[in-house]
Amino acid sequence: MILYSYRGDHDERVPSNVSHVIIEESVTTIKEEAFYNCHSLVSVIMGDSVHTIEFAAFSHCRALQFIRLSKTLKVIGIDAFRDCRSLNALFLPSTVNVIQGWSFQYCRSLRFLILPDDFNLSHVGNMIIRGTPIHQFAEAAGIGYEFDYPEATDGISPRINEWLFRHMDESPFHKGCYDSSITTRKVNDYLNEHGKASAFAVDAIHGMTPLHILAMNPYASADTIAALHISNTQAALSADNQGKTTLEYARDNNVGGMVEILMELCNHKNAAIPIEDTHSSQLGRLCCLPIPRLFHSCFQNDESKDPEPE
Repeated sequence: MILYSYRGDHDERVPSNVSHVIIEESVTTIKEEAFYNCHSLVSVIMGDSVHTIEFAAFSHCRALQFIRLSKTLKVIGIDAFRDCRSLNALFLPSTVNVIQGWSFQYCRSLRFLILPDDFNLSHVGNMIIRGTPIHQFAEAAGIGYEFDYPEATDGISPRINEWLFRHMDESPFHKGCYDSSITTRKVNDYLNEHGKASAFAVDAIHGMTPLHILAMNPYASADTIAALHISNTQAALSADNQGKTTLEYARDNNVGGMVEILMELCNHKNAAIPIEDTHSSQLGRLCCLPIPRLFHSCFQNDESKDPEPE
């Protein structure tokens, strides 16, 4: 693992062999092409002072799997995340009000992206999700891009952008769990109003429960994830339509949430809560480990992790 602290200096270019980045709290703008073609970059944690991501800042970071955006982010520039092929989900804070053209084009793993509730669609550029699984979801709904090379024809990007804005409206709890401002109180209020059965709902596009999405949300507190998990304990070990469990999403996106889920599962291991046989032996092994060993086990496939000391 090679850690780098980005300061936002003029013409600062991040070395291509860097794997993990922390963007300092003093940074307000990520400069154009600052991380361009950082082929080893896996994870980025962004300070909450960043307002703007400039042209192609993270373009061609093909190993990038996780990025926690600034809670005050406003502008995502042209080609900002183009060809980030390993990025599965991107959680946009509600402050984002401009997404320029081609910003997520060819992110070939990007399955999850929702525009903020009050987003002005006139501030979304052309073909932002072209070549992504989200684009395929839109095409399955009968909405796609038509081309008058090199740009989409007038009226087509607005249609698909409208779909992107609305496509999770039929799953309001899932959409709420995506929100950067999600809190334990909001989760409990929704469950009290709509009943605990709402925690078991599966959305039609991703095959996910609300807990799957909340576990992916890097802004969600561990307590908030625990509150929803208590309402649907079985969801932690239930797979979505990609074969991934809530526990796996938490491991990759929200380690605090992962610990809370594991602790709750361990507490109920011998209780009368059904756990599928395919997961029970693995859960039993995890529950018997002290926390340092538990973390090592959950990340044992991460070759960049230093070996645990004897």
